[in-house]
Amino acid sequence: MKRTIKFRGKNLKDKKWVFGDFKYDGTYIGSHRVDPRTTTQFTGVLDSNGIEIYEGDIVQCIHPQDWLSTESYVFYDKGEWRTQLADKDYSPACLFPG
Repeated sequence: MKRTIKFRGKNLKDKKWVFGDFKYDGTYIGSHRVDPRTTTQFTGVLDSNGIEIYEGDIVQCIHPQDWLSTESYVFYDKGEWRTQLADKDYSPACLFPG
């Protein structure tokens, strides 16, 4: 299974999100110069509304065994996309396919 590799970042000119491939030294996405502090990678996963999830997003995780809902931060660790509860040092709440 081949996943889509793409990035997003905020355009320096108009501060709008741009999407695509990294170019040059990581300060360009496509032909747009972006703030490198805003550049994140697509996880390959869509949320329940079909919206792409990127590294750095905050997502609502629903745990099926107890139906609790938690807000978690998306990050990449040890070859997998994970989420971490916003109020914990390290507590993976959900795992995404790597």
